[in-house]
Amino acid sequence: MKDTAIKSAQPQEGQHVVHLAISNQSIAQAQATLHVTIDGHAVFSRDLETKTQHNWQELTRSLRSGPHLVEVQELSTGAAQRLHLDLTQETWVIIMFSSPPPTLSIQAQQTPANFL
Repeated sequence: MKDTAIKSAQPQEGQHVVHLAISNQSIAQAQATLHVTIDGHAVFSRDLETKTQHNWQELTRSLRSGPHLVEVQELSTGAAQRLHLDLTQETWVIIMFSSPPPTLSIQAQQTPANFL
């Protein structure tokens, strides 16, 4: 199935860039399998290791302006979270898994993410 709404190329007219930063921040669960979808389309599915907790996976996509649904799930624990996003400009989405208890956090901001 070809998706014309989600692209990794430069944005075209009517689109904005979305940057995703994804990390496993759990000391208790050294490996987490995170699966991320945007509007029901898989954009990320990987095993992430905690390592030094400064291990981030980054992904950039161009999406049409307007409403979108970002959903993330950690597959071994079933922890899940969703974010309704009304895209009007370039946006950074930060996704973090932590435990115990198994928890996902997801937030959007209009400025670049700054990590230690």
